[in-house]
Amino acid sequence: MISTDESDDVKPIRLTDVDAHHTPPEWAVDGKSVFTSRQIDVSRDEPFAYMGVYRLSASALAEPELVIGVEGFTHVAPFPSPDGKYLAFACVPTTQASGIGANTRLCVLPLDEAGAEVVTLARALDRSVDRYVWSADSQSLYFGVGDWGSAPVFKVDVA
Repeated sequence: MISTDESDDVKPIRLTDVDAHHTPPEWAVDGKSVFTSRQIDVSRDEPFAYMGVYRLSASALAEPELVIGVEGFTHVAPFPSPDGKYLAFACVPTTQASGIGANTRLCVLPLDEAGAEVVTLARALDRSVDRYVWSADSQSLYFGVGDWGSAPVFKVDVA
């Protein structure tokens, strides 16, 4: 992954040095780091079955911070809240991560609490969560699910 300024005279900065697939980055609210997902153990055979969410410095090559990576789940598509207090991401049990019928869950991690636990939202849904966006006040997430040809939109409160 490489960071660059939009001006032509700035040299791109390499942010990663591991041979692994990274998901598209999302900027942290402070503008000093980005969130991405990648395989936790790059020596494992199934690259998409064991992914974690990482925070990378946007200004230099540094050791990435593993934000969330729980055995038994793959975590992808991190998306910080507008106030920077929460990180939403998709979570899939690794037994289903590579297969058909995976039920993707919507999860949130408070970023400003040491030792905070992951909260699974809308756990009762029997459909996979699709694209999600934060409300402007960071108190709710809007998300879609595919349901037999329709695409209803739901809202779930975080706090």
